[in-house]
Amino acid sequence: MAKPGNYEFSRAKEITLLSLLGLAGGYTDAAKLEEVYLFRTDSDKPNQRSKFQIDLKEIVSNPLTKDVTLQDNDVLILEHRKISNWNKTISDITPTLYVITVILGIIYVSGRVGD
Repeated sequence: MAKPGNYEFSRAKEITLLSLLGLAGGYTDAAKLEEVYLFRTDSDKPNQRSKFQIDLKEIVSNPLTKDVTLQDNDVLILEHRKISNWNKTISDITPTLYVITVILGIIYVSGRVGD
């Protein structure tokens, strides 16, 4: 999700998975749309949650028939692709690598000036 967090909504208004995604800014390119997990509290067993896997690709392709209505205390987990971790790491270290490259370039050039 673009803006992960807790989202509260009125009981008087029904909210669906797609509506919640809209409130949360949508999903990112890193999201595994086929691996969304819904954890729902069982009304018979309030201390237990059931886990459901949802294919968000299917819901997006046919929202009128496949969208999921959320209930009180539902928890959604959107998995992300492993490559997104690598991309973030590279993005985080790029400025540092640039500085190191500049410093090494200066050292190299200053060493050659004396030749």
